[in-house]
Amino acid sequence: MTPQDHNKTIVIIYSVLGFLLAGAAIVWLIRDIRRHQDWALAIYKDALMIASAVISTCLLTTVYGMVRRKLWARILALITTIFYVWLFPLGTILAVYLWWFMHSEGAKHLYYGSVDRDL
Repeated sequence: MTPQDHNKTIVIIYSVLGFLLAGAAIVWLIRDIRRHQDWALAIYKDALMIASAVISTCLLTTVYGMVRRKLWARILALITTIFYVWLFPLGTILAVYLWWFMHSEGAKHLYYGSVDRDL
């Protein structure tokens, strides 16, 4: 596979994960319009909804930058591996794949434009 193919694969996976998390946050918001009497459960669900919204925003922002091949997207993609490296085994495999690709010479050339640059 070429670096462009690896980049496209990661963009597709990140898009799916981002939209699934955004959809989950929206569904939680619509279904849970404060109908719980237990305030601790309501706070817990609100925290999960906010976390899902933040993570999905990070993933979709990364997708935008990776499509445009921006340097900040490479850095953000490496940071977002923290979110799903714990989802063993598929999240861990995805994190290792992304980490491997982003540190390859092809990705450096794709995002930096030149392999000769000191990284």
